Amino acid sequence: MQIDVSTKLDLSQLKDYEKKHIPFVLAKTLTQLARESAFEARKQLPQRFRLRRSAFLKSGIRYEKATKQSLEAKVIELDELMRKQEEGPSYTGKRFLIPRKWLVIRSEIIRADERATRLLERANYFIDERGVWERKANGDAKGWYIFVDQKSYDERLGLLENAQKVVNREFLQKFTENLWMATK
Repeated sequence: MQIDVSTKLDLSQLKDYEKKHIPFVLAKTLTQLARESAFEARKQLPQRFRLRRSAFLKSGIRYEKATKQSLEAKVIELDELMRKQEEGPSYTGKRFLIPRKWLVIRSEIIRADERATRLLERANYFIDERGVWERKANGDAKGWYIFVDQKSYDERLGLLENAQKVVNREFLQKFTENLWMATK
């Protein structure tokens, strides 16, 4: 994903030596915007996710500097999970086991002894095309896991959204400040 920044600036009043600074000024401005976007994304993580160890995920949101040759700054997420949260992909053609209690309480942690592989080691548990079940003494079956055909992630990281807001809000001001600093 990318954001293209374009603006119309009247550079006719600049002298030739000042125009030579434009690539440097643009690179610095784009780097500042990427840094600000990464900062905003880190700041909003606790509002978008229920985190236990937020420092680990926050440190995975970084930015790459722009250069005068590339004029491209990037905000990147190092963790694959966070990439999925940004892009929101769906995986089809695979079947996934989902704990039944997650359908009701998504934040509850599944204990190790309640995981599907551990349950299936016990005599009164079985698996069929619908999921993993416990056979009760009275003949009833209690569902522990169900199969789903598709796993999807919501687009909720918001890197693109944050970056667009930062660019719209600050590009012209930062560009003007950087140009003034480069040419004074």
